[in-house]
Amino acid sequence: MDLSSMTTLLLLMLLQINNAVSNVEEIQTYIIHMDHSHKPESFLTHEAWHKSTVKSLSSSSPAENGDGSEMLLYSYSHVMHGFSARLTPSQLSRLEKSPAHVATYPESFGKMFTTHSPKFLGLRQNLGLWPNASFGQDVIIGIIDTGIWPESESFSDKGMSEVPLRWKGVCENGTAFTPSLCNRKLIGARSFSKGLEAAGIPISKQYDYDSPRDFFGHGTHTSSTAAGNHVLSASHFGYAKGTARGVAPHAHVAMYKVLWASDSEESAASDVLGGMDQAISDGVDIMSLSLGFDFLPYYNDIIAIGSLSAVEKGIVVVCAAGNDGPSDNSTYNGAPWITTVGAGTLDRTFTATLTLDNGFTFEGESYFPESVYIADKPLYYGKDNVSKSTCDFGALDHKEVAEKVVFCDNPNGGDIYGQLEEVKNAGAYAAIFVSDMPDLDSEDFTIPALVLPMAKGALIKEYATRANTTKVKTLTFVNTNLGTKPAPQVADFSSRGPDPVTPGILKPDILAPGVDVLAAVAPNKMLMEVNNYNLASDYQLMSGTSMAAPHVAGVVALLKAVHREWSPAAIRSAIMTTAYNLDNTRNTIKDQGDGLAATPLEFGAGHINPNRAMNPGLVYDMDVQDYIEFLCGLGYTTKQMSAVIRRNQWSCRQQPTELNYPSFIAIFNSTDSSPKAKNFSRVVTNVGDDASSYFAFLEVPKGMKIAVEPSTLTFTGKNQEQGFVLSVEIDSNAPKVTYGYLKWIDQYNHIVSSPVVVITNAVSNVEEIQTYIIHVDHSHKPESFLTHAAWHKSTVKSLWSSSPAENDDSEMLLYLYSHVMHGFSARLTPSQLSRLEKSPAHVATYPESFGKMFTTHSPKFLGLRQNLGLWPNASFGQDVIIGILDSGICPESESFGDKGMSEVPLRWKGVCENGTAFTPSLCNKKLIGARSFSKGHEAADFSGHATHTSSTAAGNHVLSASHFGYAKGTARGVAPHSHVAMYKVLWAAYTNKSAASDVLAWMNQAISDGIDIMSLSLGFDFLPYYNDIIAIGSLSAVEKGIVVLCAAGNDGPSRNSTYNGAPWITTVGAGTLDRTFTATLTLDNGFTVEGESYFPKSVYIADKPLYYGKDSVRKSTCDFGALDHKEVAEKVVFCDNPRGGGIDGQLEEYATRANTTYVKTLTFVNTNLGTKPAPQVAFLSSRGPDPITPSILKPDILAPGVDVLGALAPNKRFMEVNNYNLASDYQLILGTSMAAPHVAGVVALLKAVHREWSPAAIRSAIMTTAYNLDNTGNTIKVLLPRL
Repeated sequence: MDLSSMTTLLLLMLLQINNAVSNVEEIQTYIIHMDHSHKPESFLTHEAWHKSTVKSLSSSSPAENGDGSEMLLYSYSHVMHGFSARLTPSQLSRLEKSPAHVATYPESFGKMFTTHSPKFLGLRQNLGLWPNASFGQDVIIGIIDTGIWPESESFSDKGMSEVPLRWKGVCENGTAFTPSLCNRKLIGARSFSKGLEAAGIPISKQYDYDSPRDFFGHGTHTSSTAAGNHVLSASHFGYAKGTARGVAPHAHVAMYKVLWASDSEESAASDVLGGMDQAISDGVDIMSLSLGFDFLPYYNDIIAIGSLSAVEKGIVVVCAAGNDGPSDNSTYNGAPWITTVGAGTLDRTFTATLTLDNGFTFEGESYFPESVYIADKPLYYGKDNVSKSTCDFGALDHKEVAEKVVFCDNPNGGDIYGQLEEVKNAGAYAAIFVSDMPDLDSEDFTIPALVLPMAKGALIKEYATRANTTKVKTLTFVNTNLGTKPAPQVADFSSRGPDPVTPGILKPDILAPGVDVLAAVAPNKMLMEVNNYNLASDYQLMSGTSMAAPHVAGVVALLKAVHREWSPAAIRSAIMTTAYNLDNTRNTIKDQGDGLAATPLEFGAGHINPNRAMNPGLVYDMDVQDYIEFLCGLGYTTKQMSAVIRRNQWSCRQQPTELNYPSFIAIFNSTDSSPKAKNFSRVVTNVGDDASSYFAFLEVPKGMKIAVEPSTLTFTGKNQEQGFVLSVEIDSNAPKVTYGYLKWIDQYNHIVSSPVVVITNAVSNVEEIQTYIIHVDHSHKPESFLTHAAWHKSTVKSLWSSSPAENDDSEMLLYLYSHVMHGFSARLTPSQLSRLEKSPAHVATYPESFGKMFTTHSPKFLGLRQNLGLWPNASFGQDVIIGILDSGICPESESFGDKGMSEVPLRWKGVCENGTAFTPSLCNKKLIGARSFSKGHEAADFSGHATHTSSTAAGNHVLSASHFGYAKGTARGVAPHSHVAMYKVLWAAYTNKSAASDVLAWMNQAISDGIDIMSLSLGFDFLPYYNDIIAIGSLSAVEKGIVVLCAAGNDGPSRNSTYNGAPWITTVGAGTLDRTFTATLTLDNGFTVEGESYFPKSVYIADKPLYYGKDSVRKSTCDFGALDHKEVAEKVVFCDNPRGGGIDGQLEEYATRANTTYVKTLTFVNTNLGTKPAPQVAFLSSRGPDPITPSILKPDILAPGVDVLGALAPNKRFMEVNNYNLASDYQLILGTSMAAPHVAGVVALLKAVHREWSPAAIRSAIMTTAYNLDNTGNTIKVLLPRL
């Protein structure tokens, strides 16, 4: 090679390396919080400083282009001082070293929480809050949502006042949006999408607009709910017909679009923060957010941080609580400065009316969107067939149900939607369903149908069973019923407390209408399809806490208009202390899901009552300093505090103070001594009559005591403050959740109500026993203990002896580790763990985690020959011991016969243990050890995965093995004379996962037993090495000369997806073999073609008609439900795939043009060797760069991992054919799980030849002799996924 060629080659190699590094230095979006006091005086504005900062970073990175302007997304000056930008990790690292840096928030993504209601709220045209507030005049509500449809009548400015002079906002230009669309109602409209675009999440050009225009209807709905103008005759296809209006119809609206039509309808944190920052700057009075992010501490919660900035400026922030009910601890947006809103029902239902010909009349839930009138139609009930009676999938016959109303029984409360689809597909005229918990949405009613309660359904069933002829006399739709009881109820989806971040603050704060709320939407968005027509409407019913939050935002606007001087805390207090907790039957508000009485954990202070909130009498007020005191009590670091409150200096009292919240919640541990008691200090401010006296009225349930001191509060003027102390006490027999009320009542009939909630056992729930792996410093072992094991046992015993309520400590210690680390695993409570971690002997704690599996012609494909090369030189791996960590073993398999095996090595210390369906006698000279490890979680039967991996690595010779005839031949492992030791850590529980404590115990035992090789076909989450138990355990093994091989994982084709990438581990990716499995088709025109097939029977099909539905597109492509049994019976069906191309087109041409088409022959179970190209990288095989250490190239090596034949548990059902369950003792499996044991086998052969080689030397030999060209002489390719 000449010098110029070498230079060119070197340059290409360097370019490739640079490309690899740029992949690792992937640009991501970060929100950067800066300390504004560090701004150099040379910059006039913070924004100029931010721009310069980002520019300096980009100028030091030659790979970046431009001046850095494309990297800067937003500059924030209100929600925080800082910016969001697209940065590489190294740029971020440099930035974080700046003394001006406060905090970094990686980009994250939020989700949406998806009217008669003003009347239900008690708002009246000429009385109460509406006229006193001039319907919200001059108040500005900022909505953070999906945009707005400005042409909606709800945003007409008829009757609106002028735009307030303080308003600084604008209406921006954009796709299908111009400033001229704004008016005195819609006074601002902006969009924020830089963060989403920077994250590589495309905004749909087909379904969305690059502007504030609404794509989804969600933002239009929430905006019109809060402040929509009056619109006559609005309805949802005739349902809920009447005048639609927002809660504050004369308030102004400003839309900040942060939610976009992307793959997931998510919002980027940087965009949400941008919208909130702009809203503060523009001058909104209220922010309403119907979205949320993951549960995070406040210093990482961008909504909490941004909203505290808003509250500090007098802006009320209202947020949806989330739709994760009925789960406990599921509230979002629970910061105490946010008003958090749960969803309740209205006293309105939508029904259809059914009358049978026996005179019985029933009303049932229905949203069918057409006012059809059905009369004198037969009632069909499949009473003689269970499947037909319950409308099971595929059960109904069109001929039987056509022109009939079908009654579907539902004795087990099953899937109504599936029944509806079956009735629809069968072509029935209409349907009757039964359920006490209908789970259908309004858009699901695509056929005339109603849902009746189970009790009413039983009457119809009796009639349909006993009567000779059954008929529906009439069935009518589009009925709206008002005054439904009970109402309100807590919506079953509404998120519940205790709050997951701060359970000591009762959340949600308030309940508001959130079920079937009628409001404006984008009129071009299809809601449903009926009779092949797409239906849309400019007003629709929606449900969610998303719908509840804008109701409260509207009420806040009304209160703002009346009480401009009130703080955000005072407004929230007024709303909470005047709420009601009884429904319209005068009973406690119920839970919609189970019909039982709800608690303040579901409804907060109660249901909002706007008119009473106008004049609450007293308020529990707070300012920003109160919130700072609260945050100080959370134990945040200086940096974390600064991140939330956006300042460098603050003061806190030495003693923590109670937040002056309008509700009370105490949480006790079940182990606390009885009676359990807590005191609360509060201060109330008089906003009612000047001279007034309030008396404490207490509602106290059995088992609870509440006392108030003083019990009388006397005021002589407005804004006067009085303090009191509330004491709560419960006895040992109190239920888990118990609550009462404190009500301050004065002579003017003000009732200031606060819930007092006590949770027992909540702390003990937090103190749930969990498994932890404890790493200790063995040099701290006291001399009084002869062994480390005795020391560890004593340590655990001492922890449990101080917990009298707990079990025998002997059950708590799981494993003792002395090889992979010095330490143990044990089941501990968090408080016990805390005590343990204070010990000077403690090194590290690893909470229990769970790994997942990465689920043989292959020796020949690897070039192994009987009489030549590595096999004979290594004596086929003789005397080498391979330890397999996996799902157990089927010892009876022929692959583990010990014919021809050498004796068990004398160095071996392992055993074969007794257990279910396993005895030591099942072991032999091949299978020399078998143990199981299941203390980390429960054991059960399993899959055969490890039998496969063990036989792949070291299975003995087995003649005529096959997968139902495919791949038939001699099955053997790569090292057929090596010994196998099985360590079972994968169990059928927990989706075939393994507990970290079990895996570590196995590795510890395997080292002690004397294995030469560890093979692991599983992995845990990507963790730094000090938290990665496989990395820790394997380093101990390598230190003792044991080679550790691990599967790279099955997360391909994603980059940065390799598992088990520590540099002392040999990490194995999966490739294909040069083998395919096919069937052969010959047509009667002589055309022959081979195609992929794994059909497990060697059938021979001859002279059968070929069917192709050429006259019907759906039949030609074999769409669901398209084929007719009579047309295809005894025929071979050809299914077109017009986007597939290739041979498919030739078959289509033959099937279309020929008059008669026949399949001459079709044969199965063909195995073809020498397939090209091979090998290929399996599509599923995980790729580098390694996510933990990208500078180490991973995976290390490729090995066969696709359609590998290995032994399996013969009692495991594989598939069903012709109603028979098929199983086999050898099967084809794919995954890096199959690749790793191939390399383990090769390592065993190398170990047998080179006993002196270190694990690194063996890996080096394998890697440096690998090939990268396939059997066509080209670079190895990637195998595309099977369709």
